[in-house]
Amino acid sequence: MSAHLTMLRRVLVPGLAAAVLALPLTGAARAAEPPGQGDSFRAYACRQDIHPQDPDYPGVHVASIEKAPNGDLLYAFYAGTEEGADDVATYMSTLPVGAKTWTRPRVIFDEPGQPDGNAVLWADGRDTYLFFSTIRGDGWTEADLRLIRSGDSGKTWSDPEQIREEWGWLFGTKPFRMSNGEVLVPIYSETRWASGWYIPTDDYSTWVPHPSGDDADWPTSPNGAIQPATVELEPGHLLAYLRTRDQAVYKTESFDYGRTWTPAEPTGLPNNNARVALLKLGDGNLVLAYNPVTEGRDTLRLALSTDQGKTWTSSVDVESDPGAEFSYPYLLQTDDGMIHLAYTHRRESMRHVVFNEEFVRAGADLPSDARPTPVEYRNGSLNHPSTCHYQNKSR
Repeated sequence: MSAHLTMLRRVLVPGLAAAVLALPLTGAARAAEPPGQGDSFRAYACRQDIHPQDPDYPGVHVASIEKAPNGDLLYAFYAGTEEGADDVATYMSTLPVGAKTWTRPRVIFDEPGQPDGNAVLWADGRDTYLFFSTIRGDGWTEADLRLIRSGDSGKTWSDPEQIREEWGWLFGTKPFRMSNGEVLVPIYSETRWASGWYIPTDDYSTWVPHPSGDDADWPTSPNGAIQPATVELEPGHLLAYLRTRDQAVYKTESFDYGRTWTPAEPTGLPNNNARVALLKLGDGNLVLAYNPVTEGRDTLRLALSTDQGKTWTSSVDVESDPGAEFSYPYLLQTDDGMIHLAYTHRRESMRHVVFNEEFVRAGADLPSDARPTPVEYRNGSLNHPSTCHYQNKSR
């Protein structure tokens, strides 16, 4: 199917605005080519499994990806018998500097007899942090908030530190440093199904919630909105996309560095009650990763906006297989200009797609394949190399 036909078939929720067709490429819009390659191609993507399905951890979910201070890429997720089981622990895999394939996942934290999850990686200066929850009772409404630290780019980790002992708030979406120097860490209330944000002190010892310490004051939708995927559009002007039970992605904005937020309203994009990922690129454009459906999680799409999220002019599917699950995307852009997508693959393995902005504009879908075989879009064609051409470079 041609790229034009692929784009023509993309629709949103019935009755909502339709997606706009892809715009032509311009020289200024071209992102960096994969480093270390002499080819003249521009559109590039490569998808690979972090690990094959492993009987030691048959159920996996909730990706987070971050660049460590030493340049390694770190990929965290939780795994065990199934979500919420007592044997669920937090695992991490590494794509070392100079490598093309990920290391075998290893446990970096496990609370004996209690499931951990919803971990978010964050690197700040020479330190790396893992923000996460441990279920203390029956389900996510009875989970607390904690962190562990690493001073050696994820090789070893500290004992856990408590952020919030009270149950019901969770992490789940990407932190970032705002233009005023403060770090914004999105959170949400599993008990009220509302969205909030922490601003920690520089040493991450004190955490102040916003818009207030009472989650009854947090933005939500008629049926509940959580997991705010947040970016800074302009200094102090923040935009967050929210997962909802309302069959649509909702949005809320802040104009004072996250202290106050507007009432949440629908965006026109569909939502299937699953997490989305939103990322501001170095050139100011936005990339969105989401399931473009209102039921199921069997398609995972990337979309590009050049006007701060008002319209999404280009899109491409990185997975699509009726009845399968591809969910909980997480996005990161590295210093080489490449964009990294991490997500759950069928609850059996965790996957990674490295791509550039031109790949989203090209609209060439990646075919789904349950096998742990790399799929690469390069020089305008799809291939199945033994390893991706992309090689992780240092900062």
